[in-house]
Amino acid sequence: MSRNFRLILLIISSFLILTANVFGQRSGGAIEGTIKDPQGAVIPNANVTITGTSIGFNRTVQSDGNGVFKVQQVPPGNYKITVASISGFSERTVEILVVVEKTTAADIELSVNSQAVNVEVGTDPIGVNVDSTDSKIQTNITANLIESLPKFPVWFRF
Repeated sequence: MSRNFRLILLIISSFLILTANVFGQRSGGAIEGTIKDPQGAVIPNANVTITGTSIGFNRTVQSDGNGVFKVQQVPPGNYKITVASISGFSERTVEILVVVEKTTAADIELSVNSQAVNVEVGTDPIGVNVDSTDSKIQTNITANLIESLPKFPVWFRF
C-alpha cells in the first residue's frame, strides 16, 4: 500500500473512533416505575404525567398491562409524576430527581378512593302493600296461564 493511502486510512479511522464516543453519551436520564394498589396488585392503563418543575418538560404516558411505565430521554432535573385518578383510586403525585445516564425508579402506590354514600332504609317500601294480618299464601291460576304452558307428549300411562 502506498504511504498516502495509509495516512488517509489512519485519519478516517481515527475520526470514526472519536466521533463514536461523542454519539455514545446521553444527555438525559430515564424514569421507570410501576403503578400498584395498597395490596400490591398492579394497575394497568393508568395515565402518568411527568412535569419538569425546573424546566418546561411535560410528557404523558400510559402504564402497560403490568402497570409499568417508562420514559426515555428525560433531561436532568426535578420532576413531578402525577398518576391520574382512575375508577376506585385517588390521584397521586410524587417528586423525583432525574440524573444523566441513570434510570430513576418511581414505583407509585395509589390509595383507594373513598366516597360517602347515604342510604335510607324505611319500613314502608314504595309501591308494595303488605297485609301483616293475613298469613295465607295464594296464587290465582287462570285458564290462559294453563294454556300457555309448554305441551309435552305423554309416553306412558298410569
